[in-house]
Amino acid sequence: MAEGTVHDIKEITKAKGVLLSYPLENDEQGNPVEGKYGLKGIPSSEVNVGKCFLLIEAVHMMASVNGYYLEE
Repeated sequence: MAEGTVHDIKEITKAKGVLLSYPLENDEQGNPVEGKYGLKGIPSSEVNVGKCFLLIEAVHMMASVNGYYLEE
């Protein structure tokens, strides 16, 4: 993850967020869009604060798995 681009990190975070009920991005037929890192989430500019919180939780989870503790 440390070698990924900013875009990669955003996509990974949204894919993890989808597992926490972050809204899915859908194609024209209404099917979930599969990305490089799993199911894609919608842009964060399209969600409320409660759903953005899920992305923050996803970042905390990824940090914890990698031995880091994040403080707010």
